[in-house]
Amino acid sequence: MGALFARRPTHGHCPRCDRQRRFEVPSRIWVVLKVLWFAIIAFLAVWTLAISADVTFLTPFAITILFGGGFIFDRAAEPIRCRYCRLPIETD
Repeated sequence: MGALFARRPTHGHCPRCDRQRRFEVPSRIWVVLKVLWFAIIAFLAVWTLAISADVTFLTPFAITILFGGGFIFDRAAEPIRCRYCRLPIETD
C-alpha cells in the first residue's frame, strides 16, 4: 500500500528543455480509484443475478461502472510531464 502514496519528483531535468524544470505530477487518487474499481467489479460479479433482474436501474448503472473503468485506467497510467514542454519524463 505504501507504493500507492509514494512521493514522486516535482522538479528535475527535462531533456527537451535542457534545464531544471517543474514537473506536472498527476494525482495518485486515480491509482486508488483503480483499486476501488476492481472491488466494485467483484461486488457486481457476486450480485449478477440481482442486477440482471432490475433492468431499469441497476443494469445501466453496472454498465456505466464497467465502461468508466477505461477512463480511470487512462488517468492512473498518466506519466509525469514537464510543465513547460509537456514531454513525458521517465522515472524509476
